[in-house]
Amino acid sequence: MLPMPARVLYAACTDDCTISIFERAPDGQLQKRQAQGSVPGGPMGLATDPHHRYLYCSTLTTNEVVSFAISGDGSLSHVGSPVAYPDVGDLDPSGAPWAGDPCPAHVSTDQTGRFLFTAFYTAGMITVHAIASDGSVVPGV
Repeated sequence: MLPMPARVLYAACTDDCTISIFERAPDGQLQKRQAQGSVPGGPMGLATDPHHRYLYCSTLTTNEVVSFAISGDGSLSHVGSPVAYPDVGDLDPSGAPWAGDPCPAHVSTDQTGRFLFTAFYTAGMITVHAIASDGSVVPGV
């Protein structure tokens, strides 16, 4: 995703548990600047708020959402603590045992930046979390 002013791209690198940060050069080429330190559980879905001040990241194996503040140069710093997604129980919607983790895959904010939505692969559900004024995700749904 390219936040305003569309010069920085964030990429979830699930296998090495980092978020890579790239910068778009004037000729349009992408240059890797750095990788955000460890994101336990492996980053999966990424989304910025509408004003591109915060980046939200779902994690693959820890079933959490992590919040980052985006600085003027595009670098990231943690905001608040990771927030666990709700326990989905032992059964899927059909009543069968889960085949694996719920797997939070896609995250998105509403157009006001006050709510974070997460869609799950195997759990077949969507969660909604409030976003605090400091950009952190509020526990609970």
